[in-house]
Amino acid sequence: MTETDEEPLPKVSFPILLDVKTAHESFGIKKNDFLEYRQYCSRRLRRIRNAIGFHFGKKMFQKKTLEPQMVTSRRHLQMILVSAERAWAYARALQGSLNMFPEKRPHFLGRLAKAVKYATQLHALAAVRGDERTQLEAQAYMAFMAGSYALERDQWDAAFMHFVSARTTYDELARV
Repeated sequence: MTETDEEPLPKVSFPILLDVKTAHESFGIKKNDFLEYRQYCSRRLRRIRNAIGFHFGKKMFQKKTLEPQMVTSRRHLQMILVSAERAWAYARALQGSLNMFPEKRPHFLGRLAKAVKYATQLHALAAVRGDERTQLEAQAYMAFMAGSYALERDQWDAAFMHFVSARTTYDELARV
């Protein structure tokens, strides 16, 4: 078989927003304990990586990237989502200490940027391998993260556009 004769890869269904909401309600977000939520995300990420065999080498670090062809189950998308949530939780924990330590602001913005990077990667993978609902949820999640980052960078117009995009996508999700 040649590359053009290959059958299309099956679509993956993953309820992103339900997963995020459940985790937020259960692990620290209700009481604004972002450290507890970040620790939960780290433990969960390790369990997911072990379950799907996504390791980075035994003795030396070997960078691995998740390609669309590698996505065979929802756990692959979940790994990227939990990474984004972990970076977001770390940024929110740092945000709480910005009044006492303003020199941590670049670190805070860096963690938010990393959360946006993971959300963008999730959106790209979901666009190729996700079903329609998963694609919409990933798009809304990415727009919300990008809006939060732009808001913290005082880029009001960009933040507004991202939040409007997220709202539009959430409205569309309500109809699907």
